[in-house]
Amino acid sequence: VETAFAYVGIQIEWRGEGVNEHAVVRSRSTAWVPEFSIGDTIIEIDPRYFRLAEVSYLQADITKAKKVLGWEPRVTFDELVKIMVDYDLKYDIV
Repeated sequence: VETAFAYVGIQIEWRGEGVNEHAVVRSRSTAWVPEFSIGDTIIEIDPRYFRLAEVSYLQADITKAKKVLGWEPRVTFDELVKIMVDYDLKYDIV
């Protein structure tokens, strides 16, 4: 989330914790998303979307795919975020 907002020039700040955690606009350096102002809450937690067996941290390990399949990623995480944000902006999904 932070990477996606940073890509369009918006820095966010997390406040609160648990179900009361939310993100607000800390700064803006772009006109890409003019409807967001400093201090606006742009992310809120909604318990309706919690998984029954929620885990606190998920991270993939591609070691086996590299070793067994000879697979290598062609797109970095940051590149993937940019591709996804560009698509959303192009088709006005935001």
